[in-house]
Amino acid sequence: MNKETRMCENELRKDIIIHDVKLEITARKVGEGEWELSVENELGIRSVWLEFFATAQTALDAGMKAIELEGVEPFADREGFEYMFQDRGVYQAH
Repeated sequence: MNKETRMCENELRKDIIIHDVKLEITARKVGEGEWELSVENELGIRSVWLEFFATAQTALDAGMKAIELEGVEPFADREGFEYMFQDRGVYQAH
C-alpha cells in the first residue's frame, strides 16, 4: 500500500493505493474544530461523511479505518454512476 500525505492550512490529504485502486482521503476545515471527511476515487466519485471531526488527523484516521474495515471496493464501486462514464468511453460493463 502506497501512502502520501499533504497538508495546507485548511486541508489535509492522504493518497493511498490499495490493490491497484487509488483513493484520496481529505480532511477539510469547515469551522473552528470542525473537519469534514471525504474519500474520492480516481474517477472523481466521492464519499462524504455526515459527521464532523475535531481535528484533521482524527478525520483521516476515521477514513483509513473505514477503508480497513469495509475494504476498498465500496469506495471504488461505480454502481449507480454509470451514466457519468458512458459518453466518455470510460465505463465498461462487467
